[in-house]
Parts: sequence; structure tokens; C-alpha cells
Amino acid sequence: MDLRTFYERHERRRTARAVIGVLYFIAAAFYLSWRVTVINFNYPVFSTVFFIAEMSSLILGAGFFFMQWKVRVREPAKAPRGLSVDVLVPTYNERRELVRRTVLAAMHIDYPHETWLLDDGNRPEMKDLAAELGCHYLAREVNTGAKPGNLNNALKYARADFIAVIDCDHIAQRDYLDRLLGYFDDPKVAFVQAPQDYYNVNAFQFRNDSKKGLLWHDQSSFFSVMQVGRDYWDAATCCGTSTIVRRSVVDEIGGFPEATVTEDMHLAVRAHKLGYKSVYYPLPLAYGVAPVDLGEYQKQRLRWGQGNVQTCREEGLPFTRGLSLPQRISYSYLGLLYFEGWVRLVFYLTPPIVLLFGIAPIEESNQFLPHFIPFAIFTWLYFEEMSRGYIRLFVNEQMAMARFPVFILATFALFRQRIKWNVSSKEFVGHFQPFLLLPQLAVLVASVVAIVWTLAGWNEDLFKTFTPGIIGFAVFWAGFHAVLAVLVIRNAIRGAANKRPDYRFAVPLPLDVRFDGGAAMRGRVVNISATGMTFETEGAMSGLPSSIAGYIHVPGFRVPFEAHPDDAQAFETRGGKIVIACVFEWRDLALRDRLDLSLHSCAWHRNLAWGGAFFLTPLEWVENLFVKQDLTERLVTNHWTMLYRVAGARDEEARLGIVVPSRKDTGTMVTLFEDLPAGTRIELVWCESADETGRVVTLGTQPWKEEAASAGADDVKSYTYASMAEAECSERWPAARVPVAAVAAGE
Repeated sequence: MDLRTFYERHERRRTARAVIGVLYFIAAAFYLSWRVTVINFNYPVFSTVFFIAEMSSLILGAGFFFMQWKVRVREPAKAPRGLSVDVLVPTYNERRELVRRTVLAAMHIDYPHETWLLDDGNRPEMKDLAAELGCHYLAREVNTGAKPGNLNNALKYARADFIAVIDCDHIAQRDYLDRLLGYFDDPKVAFVQAPQDYYNVNAFQFRNDSKKGLLWHDQSSFFSVMQVGRDYWDAATCCGTSTIVRRSVVDEIGGFPEATVTEDMHLAVRAHKLGYKSVYYPLPLAYGVAPVDLGEYQKQRLRWGQGNVQTCREEGLPFTRGLSLPQRISYSYLGLLYFEGWVRLVFYLTPPIVLLFGIAPIEESNQFLPHFIPFAIFTWLYFEEMSRGYIRLFVNEQMAMARFPVFILATFALFRQRIKWNVSSKEFVGHFQPFLLLPQLAVLVASVVAIVWTLAGWNEDLFKTFTPGIIGFAVFWAGFHAVLAVLVIRNAIRGAANKRPDYRFAVPLPLDVRFDGGAAMRGRVVNISATGMTFETEGAMSGLPSSIAGYIHVPGFRVPFEAHPDDAQAFETRGGKIVIACVFEWRDLALRDRLDLSLHSCAWHRNLAWGGAFFLTPLEWVENLFVKQDLTERLVTNHWTMLYRVAGARDEEARLGIVVPSRKDTGTMVTLFEDLPAGTRIELVWCESADETGRVVTLGTQPWKEEAASAGADDVKSYTYASMAEAECSERWPAARVPVAAVAAGE
């Protein structure tokens, strides 16, 4: 997705969303104005707490509306030449290979810059790594202030005018600086922030639908909706990575703030208080490691929550001076959001209390459902539409069930002065910690017991106290919460099931392969990393080969490899195809790096593997019933990888491309990773779709057109054509550079 498409999606049906927002608040006012008249004062504490929870939920909904109802469309600015930039990569105890990948990618960002490895663990292997790759190295004997202290130490040595901070697990794309530096033409811009995104899509926070090509994680709504809306109010917050900061602003506020465990939000608040601006660039420019299991997910969310609440306390939000009213609301919301944990707790406990004890927070009234049902319907419609499809309410409810205990814990940061900085793990091996699920198990047990108790008729007084409609309503919500708890438990078990120490990408790359030095065969990758892969090929084999060699095709080049089978069980047949798992044997580490960085430059293959991070909204679904163009086609993954060669070229000059089959709005398209003039004839020498193989294609004009006319011959077809020649990894990745400098504490 490009910037224009992204903003068009946000701007579409803005009037309709505004109408829905108004209807939502009308329905909320209709319900709550009635609710205040039926508070059950026979149980004043319970009833008051429940009413406060309902009001708090409405306040959070209003804040969501405020921050996203309008967006600022920013045109990409060209980065001026000659700016001095320091790219800082802070690390503490992460694995060498993880840090190596990050530093190597940072060093090969296209725009001229200096790369600094900031080692807060003061480890010899990190110093050796810096010397190997040729980046600057800094270490500290005492790591006071954690990450912000590490960054502040770097400011003593790094003197560039702009600072790009990249966490040690994030792989920056090659155009990272080129996309962001141009916004600093405005001298009042303090920082430019891009979204955080992740490449390990099997992590706990992801929800994927491979059949429909949908990819969603629970930060999608924040980075794709809320930050975009906050940018309209000049209140986009800094997020600690994928950001560039003006050095003079950091100096003016006294360095990266060390008083809280979220130095990023704290830095943003202080910069805005000084009158500086922020810019939000809405497309990912780096991909990191998401917490793989529930434990790491909760640890990360707890630190974020504690830091945000701390920042609100430290800066006196929302009453502090120096911020505009929209900025005060936007930043206060980031702290207030974590009080949602208490709201959820009240909502989860209320149905069991009603069913088991016959205590209701509302006086008996036959007007409850007529008031509540319109409010519930418009709440669903409101959040689905306002989120532009980046939130599915049911999926969001699952994640709310997973995080409500740590949200509650985070609110205590309002009173705590010192909070330990807990670094989340960057490992891919999951762990199951049953005690973390005790809150969800408690909700599950209480809800199920209440339902069984009610349906079995063991509480006769309940049916005398409440109408069947109220009882059925309470049973429904108890059952709904029980389902959410079960799904969280299931996903926690799934997240802990991953025992592979590296992450493998499910990218269907073509490859040429030989078994034991035999004839070359063509195959397709099933999943791959720089350490090994699983692939499939057609043919017949009597047993497992002892050696495997060949070429893997990635954008712009092909990588030669040698490998051996992973284990004795690495060979199987599926549907007439051979499937083999193997481990690479790299004689040249430069080749491994080229493959590794190409895979982690996710921008080129994310849309190949996944159709998008959004769903059809209710209005889009209705529109889809009446329009000629099927809107669902925009979401479905329907790409094929291919190998092609220009007419007259040799077979070994075959290059990777992508075929997008015929669609109503564009016809058949091919995407290449090189620029070729319109009218060029290419041959599809291999394609995932067998009926495409062997076609001779005449390239149409760039960019994509709506028509794709036949050229007249049976074997020749005119395809529309889009070039990704400037995409990540379209050129060779150098292996390493000459060492620049090494500066350690005391040296």
C-alpha cells in the first residue's frame, strides 16, 4: 500500500462516519440518561461502581472519536542531501545474531549516515561485532537510566544534527532515512515517527487469516488509525524506535528523559511543550520482533502502561502548560487508556454476581433492553467504522481479555516513584506460564458456574427477582466472556508452542535445486530463514538425499546455497510433491547476509504473503452487495511468484517477479523488480500457477492501467506492469565495511 492509497482509505466515507459518530453519542445519551434514573441504591457500592465503569467506557469511546475523526494528508517530502545523521542501535542482553542483523541493515540504509552500536551490557562479543561490521561502538560500565541513559551516553560522542533510533530487533528498510528526513525542512519539526510493525506474524498479538490474506495485530489500530488522527492535532507521539529526532531539540529538553520507563512519550510531551511539531509517517519502514508468548506480551504492555501513566503524572497532564487543548486530550488519553483494565474487570464480574447472588446494578425495569440494544448496536457500528477496518470488535475483545490484568497493574504507576525497566525478550521460543492465566481462568470459572447454576434452576429466587429477558441477557454476557477467556488461554498455549530458535518466513520463493549433484529441478519455498528452509518440488525420490544445492531467487539476484536435510524425518510427499526440510551450510557469510536482509526487508513480500491489515467495515460490506466491483478482492491474497526472462536471455538470467491474476479493476498484472520499457516481451519460465508457465508476455504501460488487452496471438498476452525497481533489496547488499571507530567506557 502506498501513501495515497492509505490516505484515501482514511478519507473515504468521512461524512458517513461522522453521522455514525453522532448517532452513537445520541444512543449513548439516550441510554445513560435513562440509566442514571435506575441505579439500584439497595446495593449502592456495586451499582455505583458499575455505573462509573459504563461512564468510563463512554469517555474512552469519546476520546477515540476525537483522535481519529480527521486526518492530515501529508505528501512525502524528498530528503535533502548533506544532512548529518547518526543511527543509534541500543542493546542490553540480546543475542548476537539478532543484533548483527539489525546493525547490518542499519549500516546499509541508503542515505549517508553513521551507525552506532550502543552496548549497555558492555559485552566483548558486541565490541567484536562492531569491529567486524565496521560501525561505531559505545559501552558503559554502569547502565543507569536504562535505554534513555544509554542514548544520552551516546550523545556525548555522536554529534550529527539528526538522531535515528532503531531498537536492536528492528530491521530498517533501505529507504528509511530517505522517506523521513524531508519533513525536517520545517525547522519546528522535533521528530518524525513511523509505525512499529513486526515480521514474526506467529506472535501472540497477531491474528491471521491466511485464506483471506488478512494480517492483524493489536497495535494496528493505534499505528494505522489513532496516530494518524493524532497527527492532525500535532500530537503524534514518539514510540522509541522507527523515529528520527532533531538533535538540537533533544539537547534543549536536557536529553532523553530518564524519569519514566517510556522515554519516547516523555520526550514527545516535552518537545510539544516547547512549541515544536511532530510528523507521523503512516507506513512501516522497519520490522521488529513481537513478543512471542503471553508472558512477554504482558511484560511489554505493562512497561508501556506504567511509563505512560508515569509521564502523565510527571508532566501534570492534562493540566500542564505549553500544550494545546487537543494535545492535552491526546496525551492524557494515553494514560487514561490503561484504566480500561478496571472497567473490564467490573464488566467481567457483573454477570456472575447477578446470576449467583441475585444482585443487579440496575433496578428491575422492562425498559432496559429497549434502551440498551440501540446503544450496543451503534457502539459496534461506531468502533468498526471509525477504525476504518483496522479493528474487529470481537478480536479486540479477545486482546482486552488478555491484557486487562496488566492494565490494572499499570495504573498503580500513578503513585509509584521508581519502576524497574523490564526489557522484553526478543526470542522466538515461546514459554507457557500458567499462573499468568489465573485472571482469565477466574473469569472463565465464575462465568461457567453462574451459567450452569442458572440454567439448572438451582437459584429459584433469581427467577422471582428478574424477568427472563434480564436473566437471558446476563447469561449471554457471561457466556461471551467465557468464550473470550477460552480463546486467550488457547492462544497463550499456541504462542508457547513455538520452539524454533529462528523465525521462518512463509514466502513462496522459486528455487533451482539439485539433489546429490543430480539434474536441476525447479521448486518452491514453503518457509525460509537464513539458517534453513522447507521447500517442495515435483518428482520422485526413493530416499532422503545426503546433499542439497542450488539457487534461491530473491528480488534482483539469486542466492547460491548448499544444505543438508534437517533430520531423518525431513522428507515427505504431499499431493505428488516432495517436501524437504533442510539446514543451510554457508561457506560465504556474505551470501547468508544477502538472503537474511532480503527476507527481513518485509516491505516487498508483506503484500505478497498477506493482502492487508484491515477488514471490510460494515458499510463496505453493505456496499459490496451492490457495487459491480467486489471489494473483497482488495483483501484476498491472490499473488503468484514467477520466474521470467527477457526474450533472448539465458535461463540463468531468470529473475523473480509477481503475477496478480485477472481482476475486475486492473486486469492481469505483473510486478517486476527492475525497470523495463513498455512493449518489452518476457517469458514466464516458471510460475506457481501452472497455466501461466511458458506464456510470452508483452508489458503494458506503467503504472497499472485498468485495461489489459490481448495482443492477438494465443501465446502472447499484454499485461499491465508495475515496477518495484527501487524496492528494498533490489540491489546487492555489501557484506561489511571497514571498521570506523570503537569507543568503550574508560578507553
